[in-house]
Amino acid sequence: MRHSGKVKYRRQYLWSIVFTDPDFGVLHDISIHQYTIPIVRFNNKSWINNRLKSVNPQDYHAVQKTLRYLYEDNASMNLPRNHFKIAEKYLDTAEKIVARWLITRTNGSERKNYGPFAGIEAKESRYRCRNCSSSDVRVLYLDHVAGRKSDKKEFRCLCANCHMIKSRESDWQRAE
Repeated sequence: MRHSGKVKYRRQYLWSIVFTDPDFGVLHDISIHQYTIPIVRFNNKSWINNRLKSVNPQDYHAVQKTLRYLYEDNASMNLPRNHFKIAEKYLDTAEKIVARWLITRTNGSERKNYGPFAGIEAKESRYRCRNCSSSDVRVLYLDHVAGRKSDKKEFRCLCANCHMIKSRESDWQRAE
């Protein structure tokens, strides 16, 4: 498909796609969705170190701890809220959403219902739905696999649609 000159298509808050003439370079370039966290960030110490280069020295430790909390499988599953508050100005939109979501569940008001296993599942899923692979962090849920009333702390990261379908199916099975 050939286009003469540049044609830009922008959708606010979603994607930015740029088509250029193949004689002059790139056919298309799709920028990263602002509500998706790229998989290459996980367990990537060099990526974290590159991010830390632009951080003020007094904020360095808090930002490092926050990025490790979000991206390293072996990092602590407890992020103090004051560290997050300092790091927040250095985070992108998706990182802020995920950090707020996880902090509440791993060391906030919902800790008794979720705890560290919830954070582990979210990171292992790479902040994607385990059923359909949706990567929009705004719609993710941590589903209690055995139900909330179970003592078993097993979770699955699901998008809103898959979570609702799973919940409705289990409601229907109980009704039968």
